[in-house]
Amino acid sequence: MNLVVITADDLSFFTLGFAGIFPDRTPHINQLAQKGYAFSNAHCNIPFCQPSRSVLFTGKYPQNNGSTGFNPILNGISTLSSILGKNGYQTAIIGKEWHHKPVHVYNWDHIFKNKVDLIY
Repeated sequence: MNLVVITADDLSFFTLGFAGIFPDRTPHINQLAQKGYAFSNAHCNIPFCQPSRSVLFTGKYPQNNGSTGFNPILNGISTLSSILGKNGYQTAIIGKEWHHKPVHVYNWDHIFKNKVDLIY
């Protein structure tokens, strides 16, 4: 089984094609949604990008994982990527890697600075 987590800054669910309002706007995302799962009732725990991503990757509120503002998460906090890696999954991040600190806690197998790195 493969797991792909896609996050985007300032993107509302209803702007994605598979949500129905702009059906032709995001054809590749629409195809992924048809073949997999989309969380249509998910909510942001904090209206600020970095702490919100820290919640997604740690399962803990920012005040509990240390990542309030652009602060790194606390040492000793488990992350989704490290748990997946320990269970045989390859993990990767494309962009925003500088926001996920400390790097060793996330334990990414592959870090792509941007989508152009995937071509080479």
